[in-house]
Amino acid sequence: MIITVTLNPALDHTIWVENLVVGGLNRTERAQLDCGGKGINVSVVLAQLGIESRAMGFLAGDTGKIVLQGLPSKVMPSFTWLDAGSTRINTKLYHGATGDTTEFNALGPTPTPSDLTRLLADIERYVEECTYLVLAGSLPPQVPQDFYGKIIALAKSRGVKCVLDTSGPPLVAGVKELPWMIKPNRMEAEYLSNIKIERIEEAVEVVNLWLGIGIEFVVLTLGSDGVLFADNQHKVWARGAAPLIRSTVGCGDAMLAATLGYLQLGHSWMDTVHFATATATATVTTEGTSFRPLHEIALFLDLVTIEIL
Repeated sequence: MIITVTLNPALDHTIWVENLVVGGLNRTERAQLDCGGKGINVSVVLAQLGIESRAMGFLAGDTGKIVLQGLPSKVMPSFTWLDAGSTRINTKLYHGATGDTTEFNALGPTPTPSDLTRLLADIERYVEECTYLVLAGSLPPQVPQDFYGKIIALAKSRGVKCVLDTSGPPLVAGVKELPWMIKPNRMEAEYLSNIKIERIEEAVEVVNLWLGIGIEFVVLTLGSDGVLFADNQHKVWARGAAPLIRSTVGCGDAMLAATLGYLQLGHSWMDTVHFATATATATVTTEGTSFRPLHEIALFLDLVTIEIL
């Protein structure tokens, strides 16, 4: 079983305009509403792969109910409900003339100290049933920066492999607890290591630092330069050649889900890297926060290049 924890879920509202008029009237060509939040995205992709997961975190208000209703049947919801506020709505504006996507991410509701205690108790109730515990996304307002670290310490004490995918101070605090895996992007990696990553050699240097302190698995995403997958036995640079890029939203979440899902199914490390990169490549060809089903991901396997470092 894989548990995903999304402390600050969202409804992702994607809108398309052909020509953006700043300061004027814009009429949308179409719109799409998806369940969002990094951990929830991981659960949705796992469901596409036929793998069950338990989705945890905070939901609130009518928008929280919409998120709940939009989850696939293979996602078991065990959210902690907040008494005040509403789950946030994030807006993603796709500008057809330029191909750019502009994102507006809301803060989300503020959990009380009692809410945090209830969530920790809920996680403790279910944590022993899982192999992987995924902590993904931003923290809601006023949540202590070390809250992910507390969850990691709890899960590790029960023998669970923790995966951390966040940024800023929560990433720094969480890494101190030595999760099993981290999945930073280039900017997050530079922030965490204070090393500028311009070449693959610098990416390897950064990854070696984290492996050296006891993190066992690193997935470092480098945008158009591909992904570096690394553990103490392997370092692999993988790149996918997408035929058409429509949206990068959820690409890293899809890769993470594919990585954990394939490992849980018993596939080899190299096959997992290949499939996870193909999944990310397939995702950038979709619109909004949406993901390809398993049979379509298979079509992207031949577009992946893997270099053993």
